[in-house]
Amino acid sequence: MPDVFLTPRDINEKCLPGVCVVCGRKAKLHRIALVQEVNPLMSVFTRASKDRMCNAWIPLCDSHPRYFGGLSLFGIAVLLLLLLCIGGIVLGAVVLEIRNPLFFLGGFCIFFTGAACVTFGHLFYRMSRTRPTEIGPQGVRLANVSQEFATALENDEDGD
Repeated sequence: MPDVFLTPRDINEKCLPGVCVVCGRKAKLHRIALVQEVNPLMSVFTRASKDRMCNAWIPLCDSHPRYFGGLSLFGIAVLLLLLLCIGGIVLGAVVLEIRNPLFFLGGFCIFFTGAACVTFGHLFYRMSRTRPTEIGPQGVRLANVSQEFATALENDEDGD
């Protein structure tokens, strides 16, 4: 998937082509806040930095209006799964009165192995999404945009 560089004029003056940056379908412009993610594992901390944020008019289709914001369903499901795992360990210890130390050792090994797998799975998931990789005064670089959007943007630049 290609990367594109959008100038401040592109993102502020509603002049991007009407092609969704995610899937390439016909799209409308949406005013969204872009947040540069230097390291997807540390995305919570990068959200706090104002120099890695900008507001932009980005074309998104009806299937992706909230693509760049909020929690993903994947993240919510992972959180619930890990809480369920902890709940199972506590349930086994308190309600079922299992006092065997191997139960706790096995439970926590399963929990930490699951947490590591989920963390790396989430990393690969975030890296494959359309995302801003560079935000600065010169503009914004978007990674993994749809081929159709990249082609439309290139054709639009050739026409100017």
